[in-house]
Amino acid sequence: MRTFCYFLSALLFILTVSGGSGATQADESVVSIKGTSFKDFYPADAAKRQFGSLNFKGGTYLFSTNRQFGGFSGLHILDGGRRLLAVSDTGNWLKADIKRGTDGAIHGLDNGKMGPLYSGKGPRHKAPKYFVDAEALVVSKDEAFIAYESINEIARYNLKHEQPFLHPELLKLPSGVDKVSSTKGLEALALGREKSALSGHLVAISERGKNRRDASFGWIVKPDGPSEKEGFFRVARDNLFDITDAIFLKNGNLLLLERRFTIADGVAMRFREIEAQNIVKGAHLKGNIIMQADFTYRLDNMEGLSLYENGQGEMILAVISDDNHSLLQRTILMEFVLEKE
Repeated sequence: MRTFCYFLSALLFILTVSGGSGATQADESVVSIKGTSFKDFYPADAAKRQFGSLNFKGGTYLFSTNRQFGGFSGLHILDGGRRLLAVSDTGNWLKADIKRGTDGAIHGLDNGKMGPLYSGKGPRHKAPKYFVDAEALVVSKDEAFIAYESINEIARYNLKHEQPFLHPELLKLPSGVDKVSSTKGLEALALGREKSALSGHLVAISERGKNRRDASFGWIVKPDGPSEKEGFFRVARDNLFDITDAIFLKNGNLLLLERRFTIADGVAMRFREIEAQNIVKGAHLKGNIIMQADFTYRLDNMEGLSLYENGQGEMILAVISDDNHSLLQRTILMEFVLEKE
């Protein structure tokens, strides 16, 4: 029965990707979002909180009757954990306040608003999914960067603009980015931390390489280039895990979020850390796995990753799932305390 359910989920995913369309609204709209919180990441041992170097803080299942809600692949947590910005692979952005319990754990979202994305290619409104397949989000001060998978482009947005996500500036990308598969293209995007070796540089990584076992492609990109550090690198893959997002830690290391789905084994998630000094053009990166979880945990198709410091001085990793607008999948938002950097 489990295998059959995963088969249905895979089939619905294919139908969604092939038949889905982008945003249909020209302006932002209010969206009502309900949350069902949970405190156990691993139901078989509900009291367990420590998972590798991560301590589970809490999570919530998110629901909305708005047909545009879902498909979230890029995430950024704002104001020390009080607000959220997310982007979907069907061409929408979501802004919301984060509701929390007395223990600081997420209980849901409030004051939600959604609106359309414009990638800089295709029509500005009612764009087919191909042109607005947003897979990663980076926010830096008054700017946002979004990686679009199908068209393999990175767009910059001025957040001070009245409608920022309708006025993109496409970055000049290194040679070779445009040759990556449109279905397994740019998936992860991270911005080097200030005073680090890659300060002011973006790192963009594809979901896969030439096939399910080939190393992923990566590029170091200077938005305002040129830079001698810009260039191509590879990221090793194993056990059929796909790279879905990335974030730079305070120590300059790169943390990868990875996802695996097979009909036989269901969905799995893991985090992999790559040391800062190894992230240079020409490198073949591997890194170390710091946490891995399978379908017996409370997870889904985890795709969006954010890191922030809360009011208690804790470094919090937040992850969100892409439900593919499928009845058999869920939008999950959950957080972990990163206890070691």
